[in-house]
Amino acid sequence: MMIRQFAYSLVVLVGLVGTVSAQSEPAVTYDQALRYHEGDGVLQDYKKAAQLLQQAATQGYAPAQNHLGLYYFEGRGVTADLGTAIALLEEAAKDGDPKFLFDLAQILELAPETQARAAQLYAQAAAGGLVEATVNLGVMYQEGKGVTRDAVRARALYEDAAAVGLPRALNNLGLLYAQADGVEQDYARAAQLFAKAAESGLQPALRNLATLYENGFGVPLDEERAQDLFRAAAATNLPDASDYVSDPRISTPATDPESVARVEAQAKTGDPIAQFQFALARLNNPDGSFQDLTTSSAYLSGLSELGHGPSMFNLALMYQRGVALPQDYVLAYSWMLLADASGVPAAKTVLDQMAATLTPEQINVAQAYAKTLR
Repeated sequence: MMIRQFAYSLVVLVGLVGTVSAQSEPAVTYDQALRYHEGDGVLQDYKKAAQLLQQAATQGYAPAQNHLGLYYFEGRGVTADLGTAIALLEEAAKDGDPKFLFDLAQILELAPETQARAAQLYAQAAAGGLVEATVNLGVMYQEGKGVTRDAVRARALYEDAAAVGLPRALNNLGLLYAQADGVEQDYARAAQLFAKAAESGLQPALRNLATLYENGFGVPLDEERAQDLFRAAAATNLPDASDYVSDPRISTPATDPESVARVEAQAKTGDPIAQFQFALARLNNPDGSFQDLTTSSAYLSGLSELGHGPSMFNLALMYQRGVALPQDYVLAYSWMLLADASGVPAAKTVLDQMAATLTPEQINVAQAYAKTLR
C-alpha cells in the first residue's frame, strides 16, 4: 500500500502522540493511523489505528477504507466482520486503485458465488498495472474458477507477467509448457522459464528445473546439476520431497512392474486406496513424469475433498511447491490447516514453516478459505 509523504508542521508532529481532531484532513489522519499500525515512533496499537482509520474512512478517504476493510477481515483492532470488511473494500475499490481492486478480489475469490466478480476485479487491477493481479487471473483461468477454464488465456496472462520478470508467472508458464496445457509441449522452453524464475530463489522453480536436469527433459541429462538445484530448493526451508506423508493404514505396494501396473489400473477404476498409493509413489519418485504428477494431483484433490488427512497434507505441499499445480501459498496453507485438524502429526510443524512465508492477511484468507473446504 502506498504511503503518502507530507511536509509536517510542528503542530502535526506534536499531534502524533496526542489526539487527532475529527476535523483533521483525512490524509493526515490516515498517516497517523499507519504510524500506530506499524509502531513508527509510537507503541504499536491496532485498536488506536482502527479508530483513526475509521475517522478517515468516514470522510471518504479510500486508502483508509481499504485498510480498515482489511482490519475487519483480519480482526485487527476490531471484531472480525466479513460483511463490514467487504462493504469497506467495495467503497475503496470505487477509487479504482489497482491495489484496492486486488484486495477486494482476493476476498471475493474465497466464495464460489463471487469468484466471477473476483476475476473481473483482477482483470481491472491487471489493466491498471498490478502484475500480481495478472498472475492471479491466470490461475483462475487455468483452474476454471469464476471463469470458463481456458489454458490458452492463462498462458497469455502468465506471459504478460513473465515479461516483467515476475518469478511466479515464469514458473507457472513453465508448467504449461512442461504439461502441454494450452500449448504444445516444449521442455526446452519450460527449462528456460524455470531457470529464469529460479534466479530469484523461487523454490518451485528450483525443484522443477532440477527435475528436468535429472531426467534430461529439454536440457542435457546432468544429475550433479540436478542435485545442486534440489539442495538449493531445500535451503529455502520448505519441506522437501521426502516429507510427503504416507497413511499408516495403507500398505506400501511392491515396486515391481506388475504391481505398479496393477495399482495404476485399480486407481483408474476409482479405488481410493490405489489412488493414494499411486500418488504417493509418484511424488516420491524423482523419475516420475509430469503427466503422472498431474494425475496424482487430481487423485489427491478428490481424496482431500472426501476428508482424507494424508491426501490433504500432500496436496498442500504440491500447491506450496507448484508441483503440477499453479503455485498457491494461500491454498497450500488452507489444505495444511485441514490436514492438521484431521490429525496428521507432521502438519503442525509444516504450518509453522508456511506461516513464516505468509503475511497475516494471507493467513486470514487461508483460514477463511479452509472453512469452505470442509
